[in-house]
Formats: sequence, structure tokens, C-alpha cells
Amino acid sequence: METKEERKLSTIPLSVDGDKGDAELLRRRRKRRILCCCGSTVALLLLLVMVFVILALTVFKKRDPKVTVNSVALDHFEFKFDAAQLKLDFNVSLDLNLSIKNPNKASFKFGNSTTQLLYRGTNIGEANVPADKIGSDSTLTMNVTVTVLADRLLSNGNAVSDALAGSFPMSTWTRIAGRVNFLNIYKHHAVSYSICNITIAVPAGTLTSQNCTHTIKL
Repeated sequence: METKEERKLSTIPLSVDGDKGDAELLRRRRKRRILCCCGSTVALLLLLVMVFVILALTVFKKRDPKVTVNSVALDHFEFKFDAAQLKLDFNVSLDLNLSIKNPNKASFKFGNSTTQLLYRGTNIGEANVPADKIGSDSTLTMNVTVTVLADRLLSNGNAVSDALAGSFPMSTWTRIAGRVNFLNIYKHHAVSYSICNITIAVPAGTLTSQNCTHTIKL
């Protein structure tokens, strides 16, 4: 016959299975939270990548810097020609007005560059273009003076015949090389050229023609 204490013990519920169920439920909830956190992180990363790609293809799309010779003017002119003795004295300085346009949404930095003056393929003078940095959507304007080196010009066999004809065909060649820096994330290298073909009339000392073009090398 059961005593009172035995009957009380038999009425106490056993909770072993219940504890196991609660632990399993907690593990499932923890796993669900981890999966949600990982999914949110991946989705955020994909969104950032998409935003970066869209900006790279639109706002931060690389564009070519452009160097342009706006004008060429005679800064100094001296011309003497003795047709009987075929003696030529030719001293000329050209003033070039250059502009370098940076259309990018990032800065463009270029190193020391040069402007060369050519006469029928012969380099007869050059000038330095100092290094500089151009901000986004900005244009840098400068003046460059190139002086003709008479001895180089006279070394070309066409000098006397051109003096007799009354005109000297020349060309200026300007090269600008630098990098476009996009927020230090990546850098884009670009080289821009500008070529101007001019004709100097002698002995008048005037520019009778001027045609300038530019090209880009990426």
C-alpha cells in the first residue's frame, strides 16, 4: 500500500523531454538569426557592388582629357634674305595659347611635358609645359613660347627654296601625359596630343594659315 510521500512523488511531472524540446527550439531560432544576418550582409554587399558599377558607368565613367591649341601668334619676327648670296637670317618666336580640359569627376595629374616646333620634319625649337594638377570638370589654360633655332632651320635643305617661295610651313606638336585618379580606388593613364599646322609668310611676317587637331592615346 502506497504511503502519502510515494503518492506525491508519483504526481510530480518529468520534464526531460520538455527541456530537450526547448533547447532544440533555441538552436533553430539561433540558426535562423544567423542565416538572416548572413543574408542581409550578402544583400548589402551586392547592393554596394551594384551602386559602384552604376557610378563607374555613369558619373565616374572615364573620359579623355583634351589638350587644345587655342591660338598661335607671332611673338617675335626677324627675316633677312639675300637671294644673290642665298644668305638667310630667320629669327621667330611663336606664342601658343594652350588649354587642357579634364571632363572627369576626378582629378587629372600630368608630368612635365613639351611643345615642339617642326619644320618639314626637323625639330627647330621646343618649350616646356610644367607639371600640374587639374581638378574635376576643370580646364587649365597657359601660354607657351617657342623660339625657332635658326641653325636647325637652315640645316634643312628646303629653307632657301621656301624663302624664295615666300612661305614657311611649320607645325607644333604638344604632348600631355598623366593619370586620372578616381578616389584612389583606381587610376587611369591617358596621353593627349595636339598638332597645329601653320604657315608663316615672309617677308610680311604673318600667319596665313592655322589648322589644329588633337588625338588621345589610352
